[in-house]
Amino acid sequence: MVSDLRAPESAFLLLLQSSLAAMALIALVLLMRRWTYMRLRPRIMSLVWLLVLVKLLVPVVPDNPLNLYQWVPHLAQGERGARMEPTAQASVKPVDSAPHKASENAAAISGTVAHAPEADAASGEPKPASRAASSSDIWLLAGSLAWSGGCLAFILIGTIAGLRYRRRMTASVPIADPEVRAVLQACLERLGIRRAIAVYEHDRLAGPCLYGLLKPAIYLPRGLAAQSDARQLSHILLHELIHFKRKDLWLSALWMLAAAVNWFNPAVWIAIRGMKADREIACDAGVLAMLGERETSAYGTTLLRLSRRFAGKPSPGISFSLFPEKRGELRRRITMIADFRNGSYRLTFLSLVLVLVSGAMLLAMASPPLLSSKSRAEAQDDGRGSLGIVRLMDRYKWFSNLERARAFASFAFKVPGAVPSGYALENVEVVQRTRDKTDESVTLSFQSGYGTDQVVRFKIKASTGDLRGEYRQQPGWEKRTLAPATWGKAEPIAYKQEPAVFAGIQGTLATQVQTYAWHLPERAKSFIWQDEGVWYAIDYFSENHTKEEGLPQHWLNLTDAQRDRVLLSFVRPEQLREADYSGAGNSFPLYDQEDLAAAKQIIGFEPRLPRGLQEGRLQLSDAMLLRPYDQNTDFYFRPPGDALESTYTPIGDWNEYVSLYQSRTPLIDGAKLPSTDHLDAGGIDVTVFRDKKRSFDPYGTGTGQTDERSHTYYIWGHDGIYYMAFFQRPGRLAERADPGNRRGHAEIEDCRGRPLAAIHSNRFLL
Repeated sequence: MVSDLRAPESAFLLLLQSSLAAMALIALVLLMRRWTYMRLRPRIMSLVWLLVLVKLLVPVVPDNPLNLYQWVPHLAQGERGARMEPTAQASVKPVDSAPHKASENAAAISGTVAHAPEADAASGEPKPASRAASSSDIWLLAGSLAWSGGCLAFILIGTIAGLRYRRRMTASVPIADPEVRAVLQACLERLGIRRAIAVYEHDRLAGPCLYGLLKPAIYLPRGLAAQSDARQLSHILLHELIHFKRKDLWLSALWMLAAAVNWFNPAVWIAIRGMKADREIACDAGVLAMLGERETSAYGTTLLRLSRRFAGKPSPGISFSLFPEKRGELRRRITMIADFRNGSYRLTFLSLVLVLVSGAMLLAMASPPLLSSKSRAEAQDDGRGSLGIVRLMDRYKWFSNLERARAFASFAFKVPGAVPSGYALENVEVVQRTRDKTDESVTLSFQSGYGTDQVVRFKIKASTGDLRGEYRQQPGWEKRTLAPATWGKAEPIAYKQEPAVFAGIQGTLATQVQTYAWHLPERAKSFIWQDEGVWYAIDYFSENHTKEEGLPQHWLNLTDAQRDRVLLSFVRPEQLREADYSGAGNSFPLYDQEDLAAAKQIIGFEPRLPRGLQEGRLQLSDAMLLRPYDQNTDFYFRPPGDALESTYTPIGDWNEYVSLYQSRTPLIDGAKLPSTDHLDAGGIDVTVFRDKKRSFDPYGTGTGQTDERSHTYYIWGHDGIYYMAFFQRPGRLAERADPGNRRGHAEIEDCRGRPLAAIHSNRFLL
């Protein structure tokens, strides 16, 4: 009969019901993800997304009191009505059944069927149910055919993309560097992975990735391993190996299958984006759980370095790059890294039971229980200062002088009143307290020999929390120094704390010892003490070696006499007489109007610092005064004179930026670059330079490395001021070109919205 549902229509109808339930589940998970933000442990979110995946792949839900379908009667009755309709037609009886009893018996004997049920017993008119059922079946058949065609198309496109990506990866070259292999082996041993995993290089990769279901391997962009030190390389490899240990490649394949089946449901694609973002956060947390809380700053720096370097290229993804990564998730990752605490990656028994019980209910009813959460606005500060700058990690600040650092530190502390000869203040770092972190710290770095191969430092730390915790073995993790393979296996760093008295001050001597199988050990020493409720530490000695020759080298190197003199000189900042904490001649970031006024005095004019560009689509994310001969930064691009640099990023996307420079001195030597174009921007001549030989190299990749990013500079002058615009990722910052003119157009505006200049280009604009 027409109203009998065939297999495709039945599967499609069942899928529609399942998609509705899954949509409700996904919506709740996304709301939970947004409201709780970083309060849920990363592994909890991984389990929650696993429940969503199970719901998508297992659409059949047995009838139970919690079934969501009972709250959607038109779907439940629609399926049941269509299935029961033939039985209803065959069982319709006349109003008075007694006179027809003999005919019914005769029909039963002869095997014929009475046709009386096809007309209404009272009026004799045909029943409309059969016509409605027929129309419903047609729509159902059309929908099932469209769904089947979409599934086949998705599988075909995915297969072609996978084969193309596989063919592309065959051009990869194994990395034979013994140092890289040593780092990889150390990471494998730390994670307890016995399977051999190779590392390859590829010319056209946009970033590190793990690829290969049956034979997984790590693929790095060409030159990344050579440009990364052992510490950064271990961060990269550990992150990819955590993906392997979590079976993320296989989970990605299952998510692809769920997307193929539910290709028409936009909620599934949104869920995939959220799952991928949370997966990266979970891997970050897994790496930090191995390295420890003290490694958060270094790991965050590695992440930012990679995001800046590969922002101009498409993300390779973890599998076949079918699901593009949602923009704006970098901030969530950095926030998690900054807020990471030891033990936060582990699952407690109570949380595991809660997820399993809630998951069973969710799969049965696709509607989770009411979850209590706090607004994200209550947990996160927007990071805005009086200049409207939105920085990614605003809790961490650095300064070139002590006075500005004290303005942002909320506790009083002492500093050395005298430093050894040849040493000067490098920077002052302040880690401010938040609602979740009550401790605050200040770190003063002093250095000697800037610009030479013999740079040595010592550091002074002041904190409201006990600093001894930073110099001891943390439960659940082991820290090792990654060294060349010729040094042999690195044993876990041994920590030792013992009472000590230096310069008459009672405290704790913390010693770290790193031993190797075939090399001399390395040691580091710090002294920790407490004074008037504030904890202090001085990192004064480290015994290191050069990686190539293995020769002795010291990164921290104060003699005992120098250390004691520093300890004896501690005074309140207002009592300083001898030591220089002014930071004169050094570069510094801008945080408020006081910094802006200081920058104005140095550069000699009123700088333009709009809070946004492109009608607010680009936000001010950083501002810094650059001094040409500073001794506290290592920027690759150094203007020949004092200059103000302001950086703008698209709202919600930290992977791309445009840097604007302004100075009374020409910013680059035009004689070194050929002028390729001149643009008329509202009567202002804009010169376009394309640095194909990378004479200035703002990325710091080196002349021998492949770099597909733009090295184009827009330079113009106005009222005696020189300006330069440099686009880090022009393809995204540029507007769509006018089809008739093939040129884009926009305006740079100052704080009052008045046009400052207009830049025309066939690819870039502001």
